[in-house]
Amino acid sequence: MVTIEVNEEYSMSKEAVWEKITDHASYKSYAALQDSLLVKEGESEKNGLKAVRKIVPNDKMYFLEEITAFDKYARFEYFIFETSAPIKHHGGVVRLEETESGCKINWVSKFDMAEGTRPAMERAIKSSSTKMFQEILVGVKKTL
Repeated sequence: MVTIEVNEEYSMSKEAVWEKITDHASYKSYAALQDSLLVKEGESEKNGLKAVRKIVPNDKMYFLEEITAFDKYARFEYFIFETSAPIKHHGGVVRLEETESGCKINWVSKFDMAEGTRPAMERAIKSSSTKMFQEILVGVKKTL
């Protein structure tokens, strides 16, 4: 199983950071993505539980993700239910924790590569996904 984990600390309130990190359509303004959009609004909150987002890193790859858990100002979880990448997603979680100086985010995503996938492809997907997550977290910081 491949695990991606990134962390970032912020000198802002977790409420302010939460509003940015859950604005799924804005990810394209933080990272080198071709597109990021909200495909379907959540049940009780626009970007909340049951929301569906589409992340398009480039013209050859996309991810359709559903928000599967939503604990406002604390964490949200998501599941990639359709993708052009050769992966089987096991879920992702973004956690916010209050600190003395603001808050920190921990973002973890786990997946398996499709059988027969070359190790070079696995390394490339892990590396590009890690970079994308980091760019989003740093981009959030820069906009606050």
